[in-house]
Amino acid sequence: MDNFVDGSVMVVMKGDEYDSKISDIVERVAKKSVCYVCMRRGCADVIRDIKNAGGDADGFVFIDTNDNAESDGSHIYLGSSATLETLRDAVARIVDEVHPEILVFDTLDMLLGHGEKFHVMKFANSIMCSEGIVKKMFLIVGNNGGMCGLVDDMKMIVEKSIETSNI
Repeated sequence: MDNFVDGSVMVVMKGDEYDSKISDIVERVAKKSVCYVCMRRGCADVIRDIKNAGGDADGFVFIDTNDNAESDGSHIYLGSSATLETLRDAVARIVDEVHPEILVFDTLDMLLGHGEKFHVMKFANSIMCSEGIVKKMFLIVGNNGGMCGLVDDMKMIVEKSIETSNI
């Protein structure tokens, strides 16, 4: 189970699997220092899943693109109008200040609403190639109809791709 998040990993799931699989995935990283980028659902939902699994969210720092609440030490709220640049800057700030072991994007396909696939891939590649950004990176990509080949393109830059049926 520990090697589940070694290196850069993309977990591919179908949209109807998301609710049943995300709790298992969060539980696997909950004992680590994590920067969790909430794009499909808010950080309150992620915290609830962690607590329901008997875990503790103290090691988590959240970047939430769903809520416009006031940011604090463990939460950065960007709101739904956040740009890819704003998101990249928030991730860089967390990495510089907190040094998380794992970076989780929940879910990368949500970035397609922020720009064309080319810009999403450029963003993902800049995160992957950044010096010292996060040694262990975990990417979640929801596999739904609007993917425009994102899964295939991401397979070129991540070290490992896992289908949820294999976890």
